[in-house]
Amino acid sequence: MVQRLPNVPFEWVEESFSDTGEGEFKFCMDLMEAVGHVLHRQLTPKETYKVAERLVSLSSNWMGRRFYPRIHAELRIILHFSPPLLSESLRQLPLRGSAQLPIGCSKRSCLCCVLWIDAFNGRTGMSWMTSGSHGKPYAN
Repeated sequence: MVQRLPNVPFEWVEESFSDTGEGEFKFCMDLMEAVGHVLHRQLTPKETYKVAERLVSLSSNWMGRRFYPRIHAELRIILHFSPPLLSESLRQLPLRGSAQLPIGCSKRSCLCCVLWIDAFNGRTGMSWMTSGSHGKPYAN
């Protein structure tokens, strides 16, 4: 039998936020185009040959690659409960300088989330925290 906890306060967090980069991201159609884009120039034929020679498996699997960036749960919680930062002065934020704001998670935060939270706290003066990190970035 399921045991129910009486009157546990909760709030649903938005499934997606605007202007966060979530959604489908399509890579360049060609691996060489992607490498050239990163280098900010077109590859010479010799460079193209070297890249193709070293990245054979990536070249053959490149076509149609897509990436679906997602915001991890702890960052969703912070974005949900933090006031809009672009429309208010940082001095007027109600949670600024308050005690630690713990976020309960079922697993440790990834490296990227911890770095983001540290930067966010430094910029806003808030004190969001999780139970720690294992120091590994998650792919998505």
